[in-house]
Amino acid sequence: MATDGYYTGLRLRYTFEDGDKKPDNFHIRPIAGLPVDQWDFRINQILAYQVGEYSAGGFGEDTRLQASCRFHPDHRAGLESFGNLKFGSGSSFDEQARTPGPIFASKIAPGLSYEAGYRYGLSDAAADHTLRA
Repeated sequence: MATDGYYTGLRLRYTFEDGDKKPDNFHIRPIAGLPVDQWDFRINQILAYQVGEYSAGGFGEDTRLQASCRFHPDHRAGLESFGNLKFGSGSSFDEQARTPGPIFASKIAPGLSYEAGYRYGLSDAAADHTLRA
């Protein structure tokens, strides 16, 4: 993480799916963040495209927003929001997955850390409760 100014990153991910009628997934994930004192504000855009037989047409887009506060050199807590955006017809609020919730993260050992969170579904398309680690 940058100590002043902002930071950016880019993740590319290709997921091979095994089984009948399961397309592979390709993701482009640009990340931008802004540290302010002990706070960190981050946005992660996820552009997804299914590849192969039985793939859905077009790009999918997800947006992840996170604000966290470092309350100890190795620990931070905050809030995050996940939104699965759809454009055009069928793009009402309830047809998009919207889930906010708290996150906790910590360093366990050099080079080893965890991030865990809980998200609550705000829209009809979202899962009611999501635990992640």
